[in-house]
Amino acid sequence: MVGTMRLIWDKTYLPVPIVYAYDSTPNNISGYAYMFTGLIEGVHLSNIWTERDALTDVNCCRIFQEIASSMAQLHTLTLDHIGVLELSGPDLLYAIGPLRKINEGKVVHEI
Repeated sequence: MVGTMRLIWDKTYLPVPIVYAYDSTPNNISGYAYMFTGLIEGVHLSNIWTERDALTDVNCCRIFQEIASSMAQLHTLTLDHIGVLELSGPDLLYAIGPLRKINEGKVVHEI
């Protein structure tokens, strides 16, 4: 997930939280994969969408434009094959790793 977040941060203008620490394996003191991130300020659209009085037609159009722009930016991100996007090596280059089945935070199978 950190690799995917980094790719989105590097290649788009979409907001991505800062990752302070992570371990994508269960090989740590907790025995589980974890990620500590910062917060992105804002209001959840679901909190205001149902309150139609809170949104004007102009607001609704702007929201749809922002969603379309976000989807268009994500559409530009392509990879050679399927797998988990990871950061590897000292330069933290992108690498596509194996697919993993995770159950309760622990990897139970890799393909």
